[in-house]
Amino acid sequence: MGLPYVVVGPLAGVLVDRAPLRSVMVAANFGKAAVTASFVLAGRWEILLLLVFLRNSIDAFYAPAKQAALKALAAQEDLGGANALSLAVNQMSKIAGPAVGGVLLATMAASGVFLFNACVATLAGLLTLRLVHLPGAPMDAAHPGLFASLGEVRRMVVERPRLAAALGLMAAGFWAMFLYDSLIAPLVAGLGFNETELGLILAAVGAGGVLGALGSGRGAARRPFAVVAGAGALGALLIIGLGFAERLGLVLPLAGILTGGFVIGLVSAAILVPLRTVMQAETPPDRMARVASVSEAANTMALLAAPFAGAALADALGLGAAFIAGGALALVNALFAFRRARRDARGGCLNHFRLPPPAALCRQVSIAGREKCRTAIRRPWFRPRGSLII
Repeated sequence: MGLPYVVVGPLAGVLVDRAPLRSVMVAANFGKAAVTASFVLAGRWEILLLLVFLRNSIDAFYAPAKQAALKALAAQEDLGGANALSLAVNQMSKIAGPAVGGVLLATMAASGVFLFNACVATLAGLLTLRLVHLPGAPMDAAHPGLFASLGEVRRMVVERPRLAAALGLMAAGFWAMFLYDSLIAPLVAGLGFNETELGLILAAVGAGGVLGALGSGRGAARRPFAVVAGAGALGALLIIGLGFAERLGLVLPLAGILTGGFVIGLVSAAILVPLRTVMQAETPPDRMARVASVSEAANTMALLAAPFAGAALADALGLGAAFIAGGALALVNALFAFRRARRDARGGCLNHFRLPPPAALCRQVSIAGREKCRTAIRRPWFRPRGSLII
């Protein structure tokens, strides 16, 4: 399921940058609807697997187009709120979707559920038709090839420290989470809770994710890396605590686990919204889909590989070890975010830029950071030489 985002996604991002975004999103929704409806005709598991790959390959076009459309439609100062609302809707769908699917499976055959899903995707395509026209870059001889366009993204990321930090922190965060994510059910059972209580815990995590997304928009725009550092450190300590509780055989009350799950969901959303906001704010519109698709590929690689590493740790050292390792990695991630936040607070707009000219430096940073940049340049002690690291 995740392979299309790694194999197809980056090249899809190049094509999406050159195409009208609304057309891509509409076509992708209708394409997903058609493929999902064809699930009912798959008589063998090999055919079904091929159709799933095809559906996710289509979604690999939709995901970067959605990120690019969000940047195009929202003002720079509203990106935090837009990403917060987008993630909140996504989290609510993850809560409601399985519940609705369970009810449908109890009342109809699996083929009926597939057709219902296809109808939902069709409705999404019709709603997307209401978007304003969002033209892509014209496809002419001036465009480099597909792989050369991906190389442009690599060079741009190297030249923009905030963008590089956001992408790196996001990918490392997913690695930390997926080290233990697939082991939550056995850990909860090991702590003495049953299936019903597991459902309540997962619901608490989902509710925390919704509220965390809705409440993180303002901080995402003002001090994104500080929010990531604080939320990441809190979530990491909670995960490490769960790991040690399992290792030591501690008996934890259900209320405590529910509260911890809620907070973990809260901080997870509070980490993701600022990082997506920085990614969009630091990326030029004509490269947004490429950057989003590369980020999605890196995150998906974590989803594909990290569970195996977590399972190996759990098999060798016990379930708690995977949680301790994931929490430790998340804590290191929070420390890197704190370092990036300090650079921003101390005039990080000058970080890693080659000088002169100073005016060009100020154009490289976000709108909110430009005045700090100009102020720093006007100070008498500012004597740039070569490349500054602040």
